[in-house]
Amino acid sequence: MGTATPVDERAIGNFSNHQTVWLDADIGDPKNHIEFKNLFHKLIQPLETILPTKDHPQYNETEIDIPIMEDEKYITQLKQSVYNLILFKDSEDCFKFIETNPNKKIFLITSGSLGSSIVPRIAHFPQIEGVFIFCFNQDRHYKWAVDFCEIILSDLLIHHDDLLFHLTKNVGKCLESKGDTHIQNNETFKAQNCFAWTKKLYGRAQEFAQVNMYKDISNIDKKIEMAETSQSSSSSP
Repeated sequence: MGTATPVDERAIGNFSNHQTVWLDADIGDPKNHIEFKNLFHKLIQPLETILPTKDHPQYNETEIDIPIMEDEKYITQLKQSVYNLILFKDSEDCFKFIETNPNKKIFLITSGSLGSSIVPRIAHFPQIEGVFIFCFNQDRHYKWAVDFCEIILSDLLIHHDDLLFHLTKNVGKCLESKGDTHIQNNETFKAQNCFAWTKKLYGRAQEFAQVNMYKDISNIDKKIEMAETSQSSSSSP
């Protein structure tokens, strides 16, 4: 393998191009469900490092993180601008954001009512990586959603744990695919980070949504080891 291309550590905001967008008249209101939204912000953000808490005393991501930089202020700024959760309560504003970001890989969460109007408009956009319908009346919204099953990544979801699982798992798979591409392009440092972020997302799906992700985590561990070996080889004189 040839020498890996040097990477500016401050370019970590460009290692992936995924984006999560949530369209909901209630969730999109800044005054509503603040604690709930903060949790989702944190759990889908790969730049976050989840530490043990009272409810999850054994879960700790510090050993997963790739040492990147000492500038915590810069990392904090990045968390608000890349790989984060963007909220909308107006479908037209959400549509404009999606339309004007053709180079993103966008995961869209939407309520059933707003989804019925926006999903048909964005279903053909190549930047749509997948859609999640989060609603409380499955029968009502299934009638229109069934026509877009090729981009809707799960059954219609009524519980936030199910949404958390499907979202973190699919964002993780997106990051894993990005890491595979970086490996193919001999960008091992980028691959290391994407694989580490993938492991975080899979771990969160398992820990916080209580779903067995053992096989996925085991597989990504092998890819992390491979990327570390490649990085070491490329750095050797």
